[in-house]
Amino acid sequence: MTRITTISWAIGALLLSGSAEAVTLGQVDDFQLDVSGWGGSVFISASNQTLAAVRVPGGPLGASDSFLQLESIGWHLASRNQTQWGGDFLAAGVTAVEFDANVFATSDPIALRIGIYGPGGFFSSSNATSITSGGWSHYVISLTESDLTYAPGSGPGGTLPPGTGVFADTLSAVTKFVVRHDSGPTPTANGFHPQHVTTTIGLDNIHAVPEPSAFLLAWLAIVSAIATGRQRNMRRR
Repeated sequence: MTRITTISWAIGALLLSGSAEAVTLGQVDDFQLDVSGWGGSVFISASNQTLAAVRVPGGPLGASDSFLQLESIGWHLASRNQTQWGGDFLAAGVTAVEFDANVFATSDPIALRIGIYGPGGFFSSSNATSITSGGWSHYVISLTESDLTYAPGSGPGGTLPPGTGVFADTLSAVTKFVVRHDSGPTPTANGFHPQHVTTTIGLDNIHAVPEPSAFLLAWLAIVSAIATGRQRNMRRR
């Protein structure tokens, strides 16, 4: 391979790695300008639907803070993203998602799971995260293998192949990222609707982060090392 060819390949790889359609560690969707990339479920009828994701003022920081609003009318509540929340989560080091959420009106308890789809198939949060009403709260959902369940399914809406069943295959090449209400004891399989609800919720500051426990362990290790050093110094005196 010539030097020019090698340089050209490296530049091309760099440009691809910086694509707007690839997830990056630390990225945040705060919806101050738009809700690009996010969508609601398909319109079914006037009595059963999830309205398209819309930008609304009144987020965690007040009236000037916009957020993503989702409304379900006797249907399954979900919003999907196939652009900035796709790509190689493994290489990016993204192992959790933080976000703010609020329930504005509901006739049902709301619990969210995150689902990701890729060559390995569909994986969803093993445990649902209950969302409270009456004000904005902060939540963290892990994307580690121990916290996700393979749920390929073959329901009436199951148009996606089951994949290899290998978690790393999906996390390294995510093609669909879904936040949805799914309150059952186990995640709903691909192609099946989770529980239908009537509700209006808000999501904001969706943030790609490392696993929180990694930060905690690192911080505890630093604190422990400092404390041990101080104790040694005290003994020497």
